[in-house]
Amino acid sequence: MLLSLDNLTISFKSETESLQAVKGVSLQIASSEILGLVGESGSGKTVLASSLLGMVESPSRIESGNIIFNLSTGSVFLTKLPERSWQDIRGKHISMIFQDPMNALNPARTIGSQFLEAIHIHKPQLDRANAVRLAVDMLDRVWLNKPVDLLPRYPFELSGGMRQRVMIAMALVHEPQLLIADEPTTALDVTVQAQILDILLDLRQRINMAILFISHDLAVVGSIADRIAVMHDGEIVETGQTSDILENPQHEYTKKLLWAAPSF
Repeated sequence: MLLSLDNLTISFKSETESLQAVKGVSLQIASSEILGLVGESGSGKTVLASSLLGMVESPSRIESGNIIFNLSTGSVFLTKLPERSWQDIRGKHISMIFQDPMNALNPARTIGSQFLEAIHIHKPQLDRANAVRLAVDMLDRVWLNKPVDLLPRYPFELSGGMRQRVMIAMALVHEPQLLIADEPTTALDVTVQAQILDILLDLRQRINMAILFISHDLAVVGSIADRIAVMHDGEIVETGQTSDILENPQHEYTKKLLWAAPSF
């Protein structure tokens, strides 16, 4: 397995109380697999995703459990990784794209300057000319027309769908083994949403990448995932092959999600 979560528990603590946001979660993701993680807002999906990038910060903390990531050089216990080692993992081996690229991109900097910065974090040996070629190539991979013309533009000059494609290209520039896609299509219209899903499927095949696709929308997850894990109140209440979850859900919460999905 590429990634294994073993009985992971994450809590938010204050001086007066403690709240478990993730409760004893165990999950596995295989290489090149797409695992859909679905649940309503507040179910713990994003907190769980943050732990995979070492971004669980005070007042939250990992109370127990392990996250094991298999690199070509051997297994790494992410829950025990010091911050200096995370700098090599983030972006290079595990990347993330977010729901709203307008908040993730710096509005005061051009697309080109932000892209080149993302490249140089893990490829400082590249000169500017080669870094620009790589940026243009990645923008072309996510089906953006005339990608070289996008480099001097600012995020506000692009449509929502174009900004999301830029974020995908930046996240995949180092060809990570795992991509975490946190509600990547929620803010997009149906046509653009379908295009983004097609791009992710295409890139998954090209670079043999696993995807953790997070959404509250079971219909969207069902259109892209190989397997689905249903999260409710911090717990995984049901997992299975996508066809099994959609056609024969066992847990009452999963059934409610299906009833709420318009396409079902």
